[in-house]
Amino acid sequence: MRIPGHDPYRLGDTSLPGVKGKQKEAPAQRPGGEGEASPDRIDLSDQAKDIGELRQSVAALPDVRSERVAAITAKLADGTYTVRSAQIADKLIRAALFDRLL
Repeated sequence: MRIPGHDPYRLGDTSLPGVKGKQKEAPAQRPGGEGEASPDRIDLSDQAKDIGELRQSVAALPDVRSERVAAITAKLADGTYTVRSAQIADKLIRAALFDRLL
């Protein structure tokens, strides 16, 4: 079916017959300042500020606990490092169960 006067490839004309478009209003001006835009402003709650500070604190922490690595390395070198197979198995099972829940 063809609609007379309708061209689907003419995208530039979006006006509808009988509908008047609104003209854009000029941006509001601050009293006392000619044309100056007000600076953007954001207010954070105390909780949001605390979370931001905590994130910065965590980001400052080292990724590796070097004292723990040094202790394990020394035990490995001495031959005194023991592997607790029951703990490893328990953590593997817990991880597998947790992954299934997600």
